[in-house]
Amino acid sequence: MVLAIPGRADGPFGLLNFCRSASAGSAILAAPIPRFIGSGETQWRDFAAGLALSIRNAVHTHELTLVPVVVVGHAEGADAALDLIACHADAISAAIIINPTRIMRSPATNLDGMDVLLASPKGAGSANGAALQIEKCLMEAGARVICEWVLRSRVIRKRDELMARIFLSALFR
Repeated sequence: MVLAIPGRADGPFGLLNFCRSASAGSAILAAPIPRFIGSGETQWRDFAAGLALSIRNAVHTHELTLVPVVVVGHAEGADAALDLIACHADAISAAIIINPTRIMRSPATNLDGMDVLLASPKGAGSANGAALQIEKCLMEAGARVICEWVLRSRVIRKRDELMARIFLSALFR
């Protein structure tokens, strides 16, 4: 099962189509676009708690306890996915984080066994620093991280889709 968390610039079906293509045949749980602005930690934490509850309800309702859950987040949705990892890592199996817009807080639990694809804009500046901090934070918590540098973009590109497809096929062959 895939949990899709779009960013504010994503079209209504952009990330859903991305997830359908990257993980054909998987059930997709669509999250709302995070609408709050800034770094209000309580808002982000509450949003992540709501996502974790949605995952657990879907898994229970559809009897999917043996199905791995992969969270896919883009831009602000990637930030929300990182908060989900930090606060509720037990709700997911793997993550695809594309173009996060802010740094990650340290995970509350050990992330041993979690695989993460981190696709972040290359170049100097705050985006590069944020990606390095996120990678370090995830690795120190025990996650296996693949970090790919991509072109800066507010929309998901075909290359992102291909990276996600390869990542998922390697995880679940």
